[in-house]
Amino acid sequence: AAPGAATHRGRSSGSVRAPGSCTRVRPVDDRRLVAFGPSCGVFFSADRGGRWRRVSLASIAREDALAGGNSYSNNGEGRAGFVDARSAWRLDEGLWWTLDGGTRWSPTPSSLARALAFGAFVDARRGVFATRDGWVVSTDDAGRSFTYVLRGEVQRIATAGATVVVTTAGAVRVSRDGGRHWSLPRAAPVPGALDPTLEV
Repeated sequence: AAPGAATHRGRSSGSVRAPGSCTRVRPVDDRRLVAFGPSCGVFFSADRGGRWRRVSLASIAREDALAGGNSYSNNGEGRAGFVDARSAWRLDEGLWWTLDGGTRWSPTPSSLARALAFGAFVDARRGVFATRDGWVVSTDDAGRSFTYVLRGEVQRIATAGATVVVTTAGAVRVSRDGGRHWSLPRAAPVPGALDPTLEV
Protein backbone atom coordinates (compact mmCIF):
# COMPACT_ATOMS: atom_id res chain seq x y z
CA ALA A 1 0.00 0.00 0.00
CA ALA A 2 1.20 3.48 -0.81
CA PRO A 3 1.34 6.23 1.84
CA GLY A 4 -1.75 7.95 0.43
CA ALA A 5 -3.79 4.80 -0.12
CA ALA A 6 -7.23 4.33 1.39
CA THR A 7 -8.00 2.16 4.40
CA HIS A 8 -11.13 0.06 4.92
CA ARG A 9 -12.10 -1.12 8.38
CA GLY A 10 -14.18 -4.33 8.13
CA ARG A 11 -16.24 -5.82 10.91
CA SER A 12 -14.31 -9.09 11.11
CA SER A 13 -11.12 -8.56 9.16
CA GLY A 14 -9.73 -5.43 10.83
CA SER A 15 -8.08 -2.73 8.77
CA VAL A 16 -7.41 -3.32 5.05
CA ARG A 17 -5.04 -1.11 3.08
CA ALA A 18 -5.70 -0.36 -0.57
CA PRO A 19 -2.97 -1.08 -3.13
CA GLY A 20 -1.03 1.66 -4.90
CA SER A 21 -2.61 5.09 -4.92
CA CYS A 22 -6.24 3.92 -4.72
CA THR A 23 -8.37 6.34 -2.73
CA ARG A 24 -11.46 4.14 -2.22
CA VAL A 25 -12.04 0.64 -0.83
CA ARG A 26 -15.53 -0.89 -1.04
CA PRO A 27 -16.69 -4.35 0.14
CA VAL A 28 -18.59 -6.49 -2.39
CA ASP A 29 -19.44 -9.13 0.22
CA ASP A 30 -17.82 -10.71 3.32
CA ARG A 31 -14.68 -11.81 1.43
CA ARG A 32 -14.40 -9.68 -1.70
CA LEU A 33 -13.18 -6.07 -1.85
CA VAL A 34 -12.74 -3.56 -4.66
CA ALA A 35 -10.20 -0.73 -4.49
CA PHE A 36 -10.26 2.08 -7.05
CA GLY A 37 -9.38 5.70 -7.68
CA PRO A 38 -8.81 8.17 -10.51
CA SER A 39 -5.08 7.40 -10.74
CA CYS A 40 -4.87 3.71 -9.77
CA GLY A 41 -7.51 1.94 -11.86
CA VAL A 42 -9.44 -0.90 -10.23
CA PHE A 43 -8.07 -3.68 -7.98
CA PHE A 44 -9.93 -6.76 -6.73
CA SER A 45 -9.30 -8.96 -3.69
CA ALA A 46 -11.09 -12.26 -3.03
CA ASP A 47 -9.46 -12.80 0.40
CA ARG A 48 -10.34 -9.67 2.40
CA GLY A 49 -7.38 -7.68 1.10
CA GLY A 50 -4.69 -10.34 1.48
CA ARG A 51 -3.84 -10.24 -2.22
CA TRP A 52 -4.85 -7.64 -4.77
CA ARG A 53 -4.91 -7.94 -8.55
CA ARG A 54 -5.61 -5.28 -11.16
CA VAL A 55 -8.83 -5.93 -13.07
CA SER A 56 -11.63 -4.19 -14.92
CA LEU A 57 -15.19 -3.85 -13.63
CA ALA A 58 -16.33 -6.02 -16.55
CA SER A 59 -14.28 -8.97 -15.29
CA ILE A 60 -15.62 -8.48 -11.74
CA ALA A 61 -19.15 -8.60 -13.12
CA ARG A 62 -18.40 -11.82 -15.05
CA GLU A 63 -16.82 -13.51 -12.01
CA ASP A 64 -19.69 -12.41 -9.81
CA ALA A 65 -22.29 -13.75 -12.25
CA LEU A 66 -20.50 -17.12 -12.36
CA ALA A 67 -20.53 -17.20 -8.55
CA GLY A 68 -24.27 -16.50 -8.52
CA GLY A 69 -23.95 -13.05 -6.93
CA ASN A 70 -25.00 -9.55 -7.87
CA SER A 71 -22.64 -7.64 -10.13
CA TYR A 72 -20.66 -4.87 -8.43
CA SER A 73 -21.19 -2.76 -11.55
CA ASN A 74 -24.93 -2.64 -10.89
CA ASN A 75 -25.27 -2.83 -7.14
CA GLY A 76 -29.04 -2.75 -6.85
CA GLU A 77 -29.23 0.86 -5.67
CA GLY A 78 -29.12 2.68 -9.00
CA ARG A 79 -25.62 4.02 -8.25
CA ALA A 80 -23.56 2.34 -10.98
CA GLY A 81 -23.92 0.50 -14.26
CA PHE A 82 -22.61 -0.28 -17.73
CA VAL A 83 -24.12 1.33 -20.84
CA ASP A 84 -22.09 -0.85 -23.23
CA ALA A 85 -19.25 -3.39 -23.02
CA ARG A 86 -16.60 -0.82 -22.06
CA SER A 87 -18.46 2.27 -20.83
CA ALA A 88 -19.75 2.51 -17.26
CA TRP A 89 -20.77 5.19 -14.78
CA ARG A 90 -20.87 5.38 -11.00
CA LEU A 91 -21.97 7.81 -8.28
CA ASP A 92 -19.26 8.38 -5.69
CA GLU A 93 -19.31 11.92 -4.30
CA GLY A 94 -19.96 12.98 -7.87
CA LEU A 95 -20.51 11.31 -11.25
CA TRP A 96 -17.65 9.26 -12.74
CA TRP A 97 -17.30 7.63 -16.18
CA THR A 98 -14.97 4.98 -17.58
CA LEU A 99 -14.61 4.21 -21.30
CA ASP A 100 -12.15 1.32 -20.96
CA GLY A 101 -14.02 -1.14 -18.74
CA GLY A 102 -12.85 0.39 -15.47
CA THR A 103 -9.09 0.93 -15.90
CA ARG A 104 -9.35 4.73 -15.81
CA TRP A 105 -12.18 6.85 -14.37
CA SER A 106 -12.87 10.53 -15.00
CA PRO A 107 -15.13 12.82 -12.95
CA THR A 108 -17.88 14.65 -14.81
CA PRO A 109 -17.72 18.43 -14.33
CA SER A 110 -21.19 19.20 -13.00
CA SER A 111 -22.42 21.36 -10.14
CA LEU A 112 -25.35 18.99 -9.51
CA ALA A 113 -23.53 15.64 -9.68
CA ARG A 114 -22.70 15.54 -5.95
CA ALA A 115 -26.42 15.87 -5.12
CA LEU A 116 -27.47 12.76 -7.10
CA ALA A 117 -28.79 9.94 -4.91
CA PHE A 118 -29.64 7.21 -7.47
CA GLY A 119 -30.94 6.72 -11.00
CA ALA A 120 -29.98 5.26 -14.35
CA PHE A 121 -28.43 6.01 -17.72
CA VAL A 122 -30.26 4.46 -20.68
CA ASP A 123 -27.27 5.08 -22.97
CA ALA A 124 -23.98 6.98 -22.90
CA ARG A 125 -25.72 10.38 -22.89
CA ARG A 126 -29.28 10.13 -21.52
CA GLY A 127 -30.15 9.44 -17.89
CA VAL A 128 -32.66 10.15 -15.12
CA PHE A 129 -31.76 10.59 -11.45
CA ALA A 130 -33.24 11.48 -8.08
CA THR A 131 -31.43 14.09 -6.01
CA ARG A 132 -30.99 14.03 -2.25
CA ASP A 133 -33.30 17.03 -1.87
CA GLY A 134 -36.25 15.41 -3.64
CA TRP A 135 -35.97 16.38 -7.31
CA VAL A 136 -36.11 14.16 -10.39
CA VAL A 137 -33.62 15.44 -12.97
CA SER A 138 -32.64 14.31 -16.47
CA THR A 139 -29.52 14.72 -18.60
CA ASP A 140 -28.80 14.27 -22.29
CA ASP A 141 -25.06 15.08 -22.18
CA ALA A 142 -23.73 12.29 -19.91
CA GLY A 143 -24.32 14.30 -16.73
CA ARG A 144 -22.60 17.59 -17.50
CA SER A 145 -25.93 19.44 -17.21
CA PHE A 146 -29.37 18.51 -15.87
CA THR A 147 -32.99 19.55 -16.40
CA TYR A 148 -35.40 19.56 -13.46
CA VAL A 149 -38.41 17.31 -14.16
CA LEU A 150 -40.54 17.19 -10.99
CA ARG A 151 -40.26 17.32 -7.23
CA GLY A 152 -41.46 14.64 -4.80
CA GLU A 153 -40.45 11.72 -2.62
CA VAL A 154 -39.03 9.38 -5.28
CA GLN A 155 -39.95 5.76 -4.65
CA ARG A 156 -38.73 4.12 -7.84
CA ILE A 157 -36.84 4.73 -11.09
CA ALA A 158 -37.06 1.86 -13.57
CA THR A 159 -35.89 1.49 -17.16
CA ALA A 160 -36.72 -0.61 -20.23
CA GLY A 161 -34.50 0.38 -23.12
CA ALA A 162 -35.00 4.13 -23.60
CA THR A 163 -38.24 4.10 -21.53
CA VAL A 164 -37.98 5.44 -17.97
CA VAL A 165 -40.74 5.20 -15.35
CA VAL A 166 -40.52 7.42 -12.25
CA THR A 167 -42.79 6.84 -9.27
CA THR A 168 -43.01 9.42 -6.48
CA ALA A 169 -45.27 9.49 -3.44
CA GLY A 170 -47.87 11.43 -5.44
CA ALA A 171 -47.18 10.96 -9.16
CA VAL A 172 -46.09 8.60 -11.92
CA ARG A 173 -44.32 9.88 -15.02
CA VAL A 174 -43.15 8.03 -18.12
CA SER A 175 -40.49 9.06 -20.62
CA ARG A 176 -40.04 7.01 -23.79
CA ASP A 177 -36.92 8.87 -24.91
CA GLY A 178 -34.56 8.61 -21.94
CA GLY A 179 -35.88 11.61 -20.00
CA ARG A 180 -36.27 14.29 -22.65
CA HIS A 181 -40.09 14.28 -22.78
CA TRP A 182 -42.50 13.16 -20.06
CA SER A 183 -46.15 12.09 -19.93
CA LEU A 184 -48.69 10.47 -17.63
CA PRO A 185 -48.82 6.67 -17.89
CA ARG A 186 -51.29 5.21 -20.36
CA ALA A 187 -53.37 2.08 -19.96
CA ALA A 188 -51.04 0.16 -22.30
CA PRO A 189 -48.10 -1.44 -20.50
CA VAL A 190 -44.56 -0.21 -21.00
CA PRO A 191 -42.91 -2.41 -23.68
CA GLY A 192 -40.20 -4.76 -22.43
CA ALA A 193 -39.26 -5.76 -18.91
CA LEU A 194 -38.38 -3.01 -16.46
CA ASP A 195 -34.95 -3.32 -14.89
CA PRO A 196 -35.62 -4.62 -11.34
CA THR A 197 -32.18 -3.64 -10.04
CA LEU A 198 -33.17 0.02 -9.95
CA GLU A 199 -36.07 -0.45 -7.57
CA VAL A 200 -35.40 1.37 -4.30
